[in-house]
Amino acid sequence: MSLDPPSGFAIRRDGTCDENETKCGNTGNSFVSCCPDEAICYGWHNSNCCTGNQNCTLTLIESPTCANDTWTLYLNGGYFCCAPDTIGYANSGTDGCAEAGSTLPSGATVLVSHSTDQNVGAIAGGVVGGVAGVVLLGIACYLVFRRRQMGDKLYRRDGANDIPDSLGTAGISKGEYSASRELDANSLAPQELYGQARCEMPGSENNGAQCRPTAELP
Repeated sequence: MSLDPPSGFAIRRDGTCDENETKCGNTGNSFVSCCPDEAICYGWHNSNCCTGNQNCTLTLIESPTCANDTWTLYLNGGYFCCAPDTIGYANSGTDGCAEAGSTLPSGATVLVSHSTDQNVGAIAGGVVGGVAGVVLLGIACYLVFRRRQMGDKLYRRDGANDIPDSLGTAGISKGEYSASRELDANSLAPQELYGQARCEMPGSENNGAQCRPTAELP
């Protein structure tokens, strides 16, 4: 569950709150925390602005947001907000807001806005997820392509694709055609006389073998 403004964390201002804001208390050095007039302050240093006379602190911690959409959220031991034309910083155990480009107190450390931190993480996560998805899709396409190639090679190897298409109209199945081809390939060429040399002329010899003259029929 998340809350909408004017519920949210209070803003840090140097000295006094702006018009239409309620002072929640002093936060350290010269800074005060302020909530919109429509909200009630809860807390002292890291103040929460809640509506409806109910303390919304736990809900804001789960889904942190500022009490104004134009404010920038920071986190440093607790949530606080700064005006859009300022930056958040930490100094001597307290937090403050300063105009961008201004000189910060000695020893102050500039803070990174919490909202910017979340957006960078979301963008980085989206990019990584997108790249991973493209890689997985490419691998899947490659495996499907390779599987089809292997299937085509096995089909060509059994000679089924060499069978003429006209056999179907002649009443010969492709299986019968393949079987007949195997028998033809294994059969031996016929011989006229098994174990005897062939002679064209009566009485001639062929490689030392005596040829018998061919007998005429009566």
